[in-house]
Amino acid sequence: MSALAQKATESFKKKALAPGSVLIKYGQRKYTEELFNQGRLRIQRASYYTRKDLNGALRDDEGRLPLSFSLARDEIRKIALNSQDVPAVIQDQRVDVVFQSLADYWMYCLTESVEPRLFVDFEADACVIVRDRQQLADRLRPAAQVLGPARCQPGPVEYVDPLLPKRAEIFLPMAKHFGYAYQAEFRFCWFPVDPVPELGHVDLTLGCHEEISDLITL
Repeated sequence: MSALAQKATESFKKKALAPGSVLIKYGQRKYTEELFNQGRLRIQRASYYTRKDLNGALRDDEGRLPLSFSLARDEIRKIALNSQDVPAVIQDQRVDVVFQSLADYWMYCLTESVEPRLFVDFEADACVIVRDRQQLADRLRPAAQVLGPARCQPGPVEYVDPLLPKRAEIFLPMAKHFGYAYQAEFRFCWFPVDPVPELGHVDLTLGCHEEISDLITL
């Protein structure tokens, strides 16, 4: 275990945090202190995370998710252009589908995980632990009005096995490859009423987080 992970483990033990009881924002000390002391945060555009200079824990195409489904004959007939051409006897067939968003959206990402390894994965030396999740949502809602007409949807991310998805109904902004499942991500997403191919980030200031959060620096 690295020195950073060891420090993180000791800090989390002192807090006795239960998974799912808090929301955590990992980051560099400068930015987590600004979040804790002033409530300064950045709502990022989803398309930002395709950047090649991001590390593997952060980099992902949030607007695209390839999945494969195994379909029986009756299911194939429902989607075939000429259903009468589907043989009477046929093995289950693999169908590859790409879920893709045609418009950008905004995201503010946190985690419900209390795993010390996330300090290492996110190249973080500090984190803000949000104890009052509802208060965070209540503060974000009015501050985010600067985004203009946009629908906000918060919630946990659904992690999907791309070769064995449990269902075909996938809400792309809240879905990720199951390789990221250890991150237990919780998102606030905003969708512009008028779709835009590419957005810019937006910086917000919510006010001091001391009443609803704790700050850990390593």
